Amino acid sequence: MIIRKAKPKDAKRVAEINVIGWHTAYKDLVPDDFLAKWQVTDRRIERFCEKIKEKADFFVAEQEGQVIGYLHGGKNVENANIPFEYEVYSLYIDPEFQRHGVGTALMKRFEKEIGAVSFFLHAMKGNQKAMRFYAKIGGKRTKKYDIDKTWGDVTRRIEAFVFSH
Repeated sequence: MIIRKAKPKDAKRVAEINVIGWHTAYKDLVPDDFLAKWQVTDRRIERFCEKIKEKADFFVAEQEGQVIGYLHGGKNVENANIPFEYEVYSLYIDPEFQRHGVGTALMKRFEKEIGAVSFFLHAMKGNQKAMRFYAKIGGKRTKKYDIDKTWGDVTRRIEAFVFSH
């Protein structure tokens, strides 16, 4: 497995992993009709292509020539009341490759990129699998940075994890 900066040609596979991730991780956390609309579309692929082009901190994990996961991070844009310069915006691994060190490798690459400074991320409330993973790799659950986030007509609580260095 290699971890590398994402390229625009990775956008379609990143979009596929994002959609698979939403359908598996949030199945019981958001309404079924909302998830049904979360699909790989030309617009979603285009948005990922734009993000890859504009953000330096967009990494993919690749195995045997196939992208199997991604991490998108950078400067704190989530919330001004969170006193950390960096955040992980999203981390998704193809379910077939979870629990094989892919997420850990992506997080380590992000930490190396930002200079091993403290950062944070959010996980949707109820996403126990993600929360166990973040705690296992050193994230500290920090309730004071929890926020509500809205996607379309769905609003959910997202819970903060801080990674201190």
